[in-house]
Amino acid sequence: MSEIPTFQVGKAFPEGDDKRVSLVRFLLASQSLAAIGRLLGIVPETSAFTESKRYLMLLSLGAAHEAANAFGGAYTRGVFADLQSLGWEEMDERLARLVKECDRKNPDSLQCKLVTHGRNKFSFHWDMEEVQKSLAQLSSAILPAWSGGDDESSLTTAIPITEVITQKGLEIKAGSREQLRGLMSQAGKLQGDLFHVAHAAYITAIRKTLAEEER
Repeated sequence: MSEIPTFQVGKAFPEGDDKRVSLVRFLLASQSLAAIGRLLGIVPETSAFTESKRYLMLLSLGAAHEAANAFGGAYTRGVFADLQSLGWEEMDERLARLVKECDRKNPDSLQCKLVTHGRNKFSFHWDMEEVQKSLAQLSSAILPAWSGGDDESSLTTAIPITEVITQKGLEIKAGSREQLRGLMSQAGKLQGDLFHVAHAAYITAIRKTLAEEER
């Protein structure tokens, strides 16, 4: 195994360099997406943990909103110029998708169609009116009071109404269950793009710093 290089923070990310500071902000914002992605793969298949898995997916919308905003700020400052100069086709494609889907002024972008709404209404913040809308549409639904653990412990018991309400709320925004599934699938790809681009841009910046020190 090769030795992992080290770097001096002040040389790689000087506080007065807006590009590098913006890169670090984007990297920080994307880390929650990486953490959620890692956890989703190891969550046990029980009622309570399946509920937790779905809630992590919901939280990922809020995390994607924050990372998308950080990406927009970084892109505006030209943070990805070094990465784009490498001719790395995969990253160029990811960047192109992010520029399109993280455009807060474009109503057809994924951020406008789902991500920001999910963050503001059903993820980092819970909107009273949206909960009321969901309850109104679910008024005749029959649900189990809980599922999973026989001991009714919060650690082993799932509460189905929570998932049903958030599902219905997002369906209302998307237009239908099928449309929501499509948007959620796109959101998963967006989250991967955000984290992978942040990681690649960071590594590119570190390598550039180390190369400059060797001159």
